[in-house]
Amino acid sequence: MAPARPAPVSGWWRPAPVQGLALGLALCLTACGGGGSDDTGASGVPGAPGGTTLSPDRAKQGGSNASATPVATPEREPELEEEQQLESLAGLRPPDPTGTEDGRSVGLADYVRDRQAAVRLGKALFWDAKVGSDGSTACASCHAHAGADDRAKNQIFPGLSNLDVVAGHAFNRPARSASWGPNHALRLSDFPLHVLADALDRNSAIVSSTDDGVSSQGVFDATFTRPGQSRFDDCIRQPDGIFHVGNVNVRRVAGRNSPSVVNAALNQRNFWDGRAAETFNGATPFGGADPDAGIWVAGAPGAAAVKVRLALDHASAASQAVGPPGSDFEMSCGGRSFAQIARRILDGPILAGQSIDPRDSVLGASEGGARPKYRELIQAAFQPRLWNSGQPVPIGTVAFSHMEANFPLFFGLAIQLYEATLISDQTPLDAYLRGDAAALGASERRGLRIFAGKGQCIGCHSGPALTSAAMRLTDRSAAQQRIETMSMGDGRTARYDAGFYNIGVRPSAEDVGVGGTDPWGGPLSFTRRQRTEGEVRDAVDGSFKTPGLRNVALTGPYFHNGSRATLEQVVEFYNRGGDNRGSRTVNTSGLGPNPSNLAPDIRPLGLSAQESADLVAFLRNGLTDPRVAWERAPFDHPSLTLPDGHLGDEFRVAGQPHLAARAVDAQRRIPSVGASGRSAVEGPLQPFHAGLAP
Repeated sequence: MAPARPAPVSGWWRPAPVQGLALGLALCLTACGGGGSDDTGASGVPGAPGGTTLSPDRAKQGGSNASATPVATPEREPELEEEQQLESLAGLRPPDPTGTEDGRSVGLADYVRDRQAAVRLGKALFWDAKVGSDGSTACASCHAHAGADDRAKNQIFPGLSNLDVVAGHAFNRPARSASWGPNHALRLSDFPLHVLADALDRNSAIVSSTDDGVSSQGVFDATFTRPGQSRFDDCIRQPDGIFHVGNVNVRRVAGRNSPSVVNAALNQRNFWDGRAAETFNGATPFGGADPDAGIWVAGAPGAAAVKVRLALDHASAASQAVGPPGSDFEMSCGGRSFAQIARRILDGPILAGQSIDPRDSVLGASEGGARPKYRELIQAAFQPRLWNSGQPVPIGTVAFSHMEANFPLFFGLAIQLYEATLISDQTPLDAYLRGDAAALGASERRGLRIFAGKGQCIGCHSGPALTSAAMRLTDRSAAQQRIETMSMGDGRTARYDAGFYNIGVRPSAEDVGVGGTDPWGGPLSFTRRQRTEGEVRDAVDGSFKTPGLRNVALTGPYFHNGSRATLEQVVEFYNRGGDNRGSRTVNTSGLGPNPSNLAPDIRPLGLSAQESADLVAFLRNGLTDPRVAWERAPFDHPSLTLPDGHLGDEFRVAGQPHLAARAVDAQRRIPSVGASGRSAVEGPLQPFHAGLAP
């Protein structure tokens, strides 16, 4: 049987009822982030080589069946039973955080006094390269392309999460790839990373495979010493035992693919393994599991600040935001604290050295005069009790100002409020759900029916956000919302974290996902936190958060390990029933006492070539919001220069002039874009695979 269905969304999550037709839609792309393919229906965003592009006129219409020649309006087809469970995302927004401060009930207004100022602060912080220790790495560096990362050079990570540490710390070249490893420029021929002799038989001979994956390059290996000049920190560089070419360090690559931040504010938990808690503690990603987390509050202006415990619910985006800036893989020299980030950037202008389009929907007012300092934006956005103590705050052996000490609180909430504006609810699907039968072409409508029917996918990508990992309010208890019971792929009953599934992308021993633990040894899984002796088994090892599928054409590569470059490759994976090896009852999704953790809907689908093509057409065209493709408000942004691999290749790289043991960055400049979006000459964003050499 399929996973339990959520009750209809209701209550505070919907500010206004959505009128029109409701369809239940989901394709079990459980661990994918996005991608593209050649066009088989009405033309939309770019497809595979030879596909079409989204024209300016078509993007304005927001549909996928525009034509200069009048055509007959198609009639709505009868709805499948599964198609009646979901709604358009139009009008739905994440709830504001609420919770407790040292047991006292609080709401967002207890922290944020000017929401628009907080959004402005959040957008600036998200796009500012100065937040990284190297002065070159922003949050947006891994999320600059429809909220995801389309870079292709120096993006490979070894199997760092593999329980076999020796295997996990070595790059494992797939047999089909002529070269591999640090600073390799990915080619279309490198994908998929797991190739079988028979594409429809998961147990057929393996032609090529690897436990490596594709993710995002971050920073060089280094240890923090102190905040340096306004642009970057002072750090001690050290040889990197993994990420190097010859004896020259290259940028490190994080161990899982970067999912899109568009619609991420709707998720109950964030990160692939769910470690960004739904409850924000004001300091770290781990919510109430962190025994030392807290914020500093002054009872009166100038009074000493006191540390208190904070628990803000519906705030996983804030929990997620405070993770990467402290990661020595993603953005930071090892050992740097948030207060030290603040010490370097607070008194500098926002986005120094980066351009802001005067028509930017949020930051445009910053142009034409002196840009505000981060200190000024924090004072405008947040309640004075959070920053107006005139006395130092001791953190470890260092004394910081009150504002510096609370910088993770400001950072997390500001970015959450910015990401809450990044909701892509104007797709052709949304128009179709609201009664516009012409919004989807014939191939896309056929794909929609496969999506909701023969694809057996409603249990994974349910709800308006097209993910069962999104926040929802049902008539069930909180525990039932988080933990569900289902008959697994082996026919045995198990409990699991709602919205997290093992779909057999790789053996569970290579990455346990939500089956992992936090820094204090506690389980990330809700199921394991609440497990009691004698209960049915859990099925959480190797399970990952179900991503939403909106804009999936633009957010490749796919799955938690970035192992697929195109939507065709993703559909092929599902059509054969995944990549797990073995029988339904004993296979590589199993770990420890569980011979299988496989989700029940992962089985051969029997899709024909035409059905697969129709499904891809729906995913690519029906789910793309033209505002995202054209970077129109609220998806406009400042400029950003991305590290994009290094000068040289996987065999030899150039060392920096004054630091020969560190490779010279290759760079890609992303220009600033205003509210009206990209120009017709620039065209819309392209899918990941479109930028790959053959």
